[in-house]
Amino acid sequence: RGVVILVEERSNPTLQENVISHGAVEGVVCRAALGCFLGNTISQHGGTMVVLEQGSTTTFLDNELRDGTGDGVLVSASRPLLQRNKILHMRGIGLHSTDQAEMNVIDLEVGFVEVGIRLDEHCGGKFERLDLHHADRCLFDIRSAESLDFRHGVYHHSKQDGVVIHAGNPQFMENEFHHNAGVAVKILTTAIDGPFLCDNAFVANGVGIESLGPRSVADVKGNRFERNRQEVAVNPELAKELVQVANGQVAVSTRKVSSATSGRKSSAGS
Repeated sequence: RGVVILVEERSNPTLQENVISHGAVEGVVCRAALGCFLGNTISQHGGTMVVLEQGSTTTFLDNELRDGTGDGVLVSASRPLLQRNKILHMRGIGLHSTDQAEMNVIDLEVGFVEVGIRLDEHCGGKFERLDLHHADRCLFDIRSAESLDFRHGVYHHSKQDGVVIHAGNPQFMENEFHHNAGVAVKILTTAIDGPFLCDNAFVANGVGIESLGPRSVADVKGNRFERNRQEVAVNPELAKELVQVANGQVAVSTRKVSSATSGRKSSAGS
């Protein structure tokens, strides 16, 4: 397969401060493996930079992945720890989780990619302090209905959308969304109990929050909206039900969008 480093079942190596580059296909593949990758530079491979599959529990700390022609990291049916890593300048997806993978992701930077992170159906994990920026399509593509919690992240400078929620009711708390050309948080899920957005900042986006799902209710509380071209956009036929706002800044009525004066107390209503 043209793999530069292959870590097989039950292997537990430590690779530290190496330069791993110019593989014909994948750079690193771990299959049902343990191991620790610490402070490495992984770059310029013909396919995916790092593949973690078949139940791998590999630890990645302080690595930098850059200049790839495909995806950055593919996690399939595995449970890795990814902490303080950078994934930059990929033509595909920065971090792709599939096949019921569960990731622990802390202090991850992903930028200059087509899509920052994609979570497929039945994938989950813990995500904290993400810095996702400069995506061609979107920063975060969520297709999993698993319980998901995102805190203290920054989502910025996407050419199109920031976070796109296709399924489930993820929670976003104490994050910042700024300078995204399209929608900062786009809600497409059909789940009856929709996403929970609390204490986030939406600054200088095309649209702060857009909810187009036909049934879901997005619970939007305590957020700050500044200098967005449009604060909140909802399905006009279900405007009363789709968004519940209790932050004193945005009130959603039967109109498509209604902005309340900053600092004035307001709530969802007709």
